[in-house]
Amino acid sequence: MSTRNDKQSIGTGAAILWATAVLLGALVIIQAGRLEQRAYADQANSGQQGYSVCSATTGQGTPSEPIEAVYIVDSRDEVLLVYAIERFQDFKVQLRHTENLGALFARARGN
Repeated sequence: MSTRNDKQSIGTGAAILWATAVLLGALVIIQAGRLEQRAYADQANSGQQGYSVCSATTGQGTPSEPIEAVYIVDSRDEVLLVYAIERFQDFKVQLRHTENLGALFARARGN
């Protein structure tokens, strides 16, 4: 009789573990469905041959068509370039701002 109880205990323990695994899996799927949808270019970052590129949403525009900004740091000329992509349908990238990095860091230091 003790053998039968041991088998039932193992079966019950395994059932509890499986139920917990299924519950955790369902919770992961539910939470993943709640994640904010981001643009494909968000958080893209690359750098090569003196240039670093980073893109992000500006927080403007509609959720379906956010306004994207591309930040380019030219370390050779020490310049920050900011481009905006306001309408994806127009395929236009517009230069919005240029900034000398030396002057930018000097202002940040209070010089």
